[in-house]
Amino acid sequence: MRALKLVGKTLNFEVESLGIIEWYIHAIISYQIINYEVLPADTKTPIEVIIDQLSSLSLSIDSKNLVSKNYFQKMKEDKLRKIYPYFLKMLNNPSLSLSLSLSLSLSSLQTIKIIIILDIQIFIKLMKYLKI
Repeated sequence: MRALKLVGKTLNFEVESLGIIEWYIHAIISYQIINYEVLPADTKTPIEVIIDQLSSLSLSIDSKNLVSKNYFQKMKEDKLRKIYPYFLKMLNNPSLSLSLSLSLSLSSLQTIKIIIILDIQIFIKLMKYLKI
């Protein structure tokens, strides 16, 4: 996000994070901490609601396989309350499922995959900047 904001300054466009498109639990939490802050544990939401909401997401604990349907039911309450705040953006913004997915070959050795929501004019500026 920070790198894209720097490119935005160079190309004169603003970048706003709408959240992340990810399914790896540790990556989601890490992203939120790196780009925002460490969040306090949730103390108000009923634990049943937390379990239901987290279970409604397609998430992975190893970045390869979907967690089992009862994964969050088995988790200790204090851990659930600690991780839940990091998923609120995903839970509160269903439009995150609408995204642009590209694989860009920069050379025979470099390929980047971009999954992002972009305005088409900003996308064109970004492609020119990357000389693609």
